[in-house]
Amino acid sequence: MMFKPIGPVCNLGCSYCYYLDKASLFDEHSPLQLDLLEKVIKEYIELNDSEQIVFDWHGGEPLLLGLDCIKKIVNLQNKYRRDKHIYNTIQTNATLLDDDFALFFKENNFLVGISIDGPADIHDKFRKDKGGNPTFMKVMRGVEMLHRYAVDFNTLTTISKAGEGRGADV
Repeated sequence: MMFKPIGPVCNLGCSYCYYLDKASLFDEHSPLQLDLLEKVIKEYIELNDSEQIVFDWHGGEPLLLGLDCIKKIVNLQNKYRRDKHIYNTIQTNATLLDDDFALFFKENNFLVGISIDGPADIHDKFRKDKGGNPTFMKVMRGVEMLHRYAVDFNTLTTISKAGEGRGADV
């Protein structure tokens, strides 16, 4: 199941984002309702017949929840897991990754998905911050952080005309 606990809130302003126009449907300043999240986590675990349960965290940018909130989520999962194995994946633009996040993801066996569209000239064409600045170097710092802590990760790439004829580069 995919969870979007922060809705469309993001620190980037990617020009092709399908979620930016949904921001008006959400109150960006409302805190995450942990009691509701606890209910969802508890029921998702209880109703799932599988011994292995995957929580897939997306956004916007889920790292904007903050590490303390993500720790609370894992604590809630552990509270209700019983004999089930819980796995977490999180999709991020990687610009907010730091030592604390990377260490926590390693210690808690998260699979981290990195949103990156290819080399800098392709990636930065569409994936800019809210001020219109390129983000490729910040993403690569996040990737380096995951390497430093040996965190498992994969990539999610949006294919566009900008990469046409450059499949090997992408």
